[in-house]
Amino acid sequence: MDFRKYTILLGKLSGSYGGQPVQGSVGDEVLLPPEDGDALEARGVVMLSPHDEEHPPIVAIETLPQEAPPVTPPTPPKLESDPPKLDINTCSFEALEALPTIGAKTARSIMAKRPYLNIEEVPGKAGLGGLVKANWYQVARLLEVVTPE
Repeated sequence: MDFRKYTILLGKLSGSYGGQPVQGSVGDEVLLPPEDGDALEARGVVMLSPHDEEHPPIVAIETLPQEAPPVTPPTPPKLESDPPKLDINTCSFEALEALPTIGAKTARSIMAKRPYLNIEEVPGKAGLGGLVKANWYQVARLLEVVTPE
């Protein structure tokens, strides 16, 4: 089989021609088998210049799929953290009243039964009503009991 010599003028060749694997980059010489109707398969844009005047230059434009770049998962957005927890034994009336489902009456009741040893005892000890008790888990995540040293 007669091979023809070409020089790669543009691009990086990684594919096949006439069923034969062909590789190289700019400036490299490659040997290609005689044309038998097969097209040059390549990634990107490749231009080959023949070493003789009888054959035209060969140009291939993206005949093979590009290798996919590695996928980097998106960085999840930063979520605002919960506000600093309030110490139920020392926080102000206004701070308690500002909590979800806690009104003035409930805030006064909580303050009147201080001190608390843990957050779980607050609903029973303070005599909280049904709605506040039912939603206590939402309020409890905003509170803490700081034990004095």
